[in-house]
Amino acid sequence: MESKTFIIECPCCGERLEIDRHSGKITKRWQKPEISAGEDIMQAAIRKMDEEKARLDSYFASAGSNMKDREKELADLFEKEKKKIAESGDISRPESPFDLD
Repeated sequence: MESKTFIIECPCCGERLEIDRHSGKITKRWQKPEISAGEDIMQAAIRKMDEEKARLDSYFASAGSNMKDREKELADLFEKEKKKIAESGDISRPESPFDLD
């Protein structure tokens, strides 16, 4: 089965390009990996993946704690509004936009 795209490496910038065979348009680009002279390519890729994994782990851990903080904040606001309504003694039902017709 023939592939619909092919991948080439730009001789100027070293970027990898995926090109559609029929239209000739670039469908994807990959930046040239930044590797120090004498560094193993596989070790650099593994190190980069580990750094990305650590970054994502910290992001998701902080997102979970942020959600818990937000949940607590909203519960406090709800309780304050309930207390405010109870103190005012107003037990009437709020106007519904559907009743305004």
